[in-house]
Amino acid sequence: MKVNALSFFGLLLLPALGFAEGTVVDAFKDKSEYFVKAGTKQGLKVGSEVVILGDQIGDSGEYRTAGKATVLEVWESLSRVSLDEEAAKAKEIKHARLAKSAAPASRPTTNAGSGGTSAPAPGLKGHATINGIGPAKRISLTNDGKGDWSKCDVRLPDNRHYQLPALKAGDSEGISLPHFTQDGTAYDKPLDSVTVNCAEGSARFNFSM
Repeated sequence: MKVNALSFFGLLLLPALGFAEGTVVDAFKDKSEYFVKAGTKQGLKVGSEVVILGDQIGDSGEYRTAGKATVLEVWESLSRVSLDEEAAKAKEIKHARLAKSAAPASRPTTNAGSGGTSAPAPGLKGHATINGIGPAKRISLTNDGKGDWSKCDVRLPDNRHYQLPALKAGDSEGISLPHFTQDGTAYDKPLDSVTVNCAEGSARFNFSM
């Protein structure tokens, strides 16, 4: 089979232009946060990665790759994401590509109910407190459930996070505020809660003073 020079050049460009297989969905910005119109129905979960797409390539129906984004919060057909450095440079976010390997999740991580609040997954029960002043603030997270938590991402409203390997049932973990690191876009939000995403489920805990 003969391949002309133009076709061969196009084949070489496929990886660079992001011609990865996967479903293309709409993406948008709401105030300072970014969302993609896909959720648990499309196999997304907290921690999933999607490809942020840039300009369309001519009339081909394909898009250049602008970067990646990580799912921070997920509903049935919508996800809040954090852009990486490359994607954050894009002038406008309109489309994203889902991973080819995405498979339907067994249950949603959060609920988008009438109030849009998060609902703890079964077995993930606890509470959080905060005390101290300025950088000396310390967050205490307690597992009130009967099962242990593992592989936890502890995230503040401003998008700083802390990786907690495990927290046994009935135990508490104290985390100094300087131990949290920024993960993508910083949000201008009050420090009034913490979102915990573990292998066993997710929940948002408002701070009790």
